[in-house]
Amino acid sequence: MIKELKNKIRSLETYKDIKQTNLDNKAVILSESRKMLDAEVKNLDNLKQYYQELTLEKTTENTFLFHQIKNSLITSAHDNIVKSQLKLAALNLCFTDALSAWRQAFSEFKAIESVIESKTSEINFLEDKKEAAENDEIGQILFGLRKYDQPGNSV
Repeated sequence: MIKELKNKIRSLETYKDIKQTNLDNKAVILSESRKMLDAEVKNLDNLKQYYQELTLEKTTENTFLFHQIKNSLITSAHDNIVKSQLKLAALNLCFTDALSAWRQAFSEFKAIESVIESKTSEINFLEDKKEAAENDEIGQILFGLRKYDQPGNSV
């Protein structure tokens, strides 16, 4: 019985050693698995950070380019508006000058037209007067000739 108990004890010690070895192996495997899992989690965190930075950088770059282009377009449109306003002011000034010159020329034209009408009327009046004077003179000559042409008048 002692021998049996010793065998049983040895057998239990062997069983205990095997179980302990198995537990140690499982602990080592678990520890290694944990290290691998931590390494993978760290790798995933690094990849996540990399893609966030890449996406953020790309988004920031795109946003910057968008705002730069938008500001450039706004500045260009503002410059074009200012240029157009300056051109409009210059055109208004030219139009005003041209209109003033036209009004002056038109008033001069009307004045000349009025002078021409008055001179034409005066010429017509003088021609009529001259014609009337000539007709009077011709009439007097004819009257005078008639006086002398009548019988009984001799010169």
